[in-house]
Amino acid sequence: MMWILLGVYMAWIAPCAYGQAGPLVLRDGDRVVFVGDGITQQMFYTRATATALLGLYPEKGLRFFNGGRESASAGEAIEWVDQLMGLVRPTVVFVCFGFNEAQERVDPAEMLETYLQSLGGLLERIVQHPQVREVIVIGPPPMEA
Repeated sequence: MMWILLGVYMAWIAPCAYGQAGPLVLRDGDRVVFVGDGITQQMFYTRATATALLGLYPEKGLRFFNGGRESASAGEAIEWVDQLMGLVRPTVVFVCFGFNEAQERVDPAEMLETYLQSLGGLLERIVQHPQVREVIVIGPPPMEA
């Protein structure tokens, strides 16, 4: 039950669409893809989010796809996200990176700057796909310094 509530919170209450803040708006037949690292690939949050959205909007005929890749970073995703967008043709994209970037043993300020630049480049690439209507960025999990 807690995972479903967490999924509802992440997908309905807390999202910040790329470029604008506001609630997630789902339409009939939306194709939702989760783009991220190993946390996404292993469906730690994707399954709960999809279950919550299906429970909230059973009439919408939502379809979900997992685009997570083990050990991926936002910078690496720029190289393969176009292929993923072409295969899945999503209308809604959830993006979650940062875990692997935080594992790097570099100056935290440098790591953050690189992460933000990479994430920005990835988001710019995603929104170039004409079918993509919503992009929701999910912050990385907290890490100890």
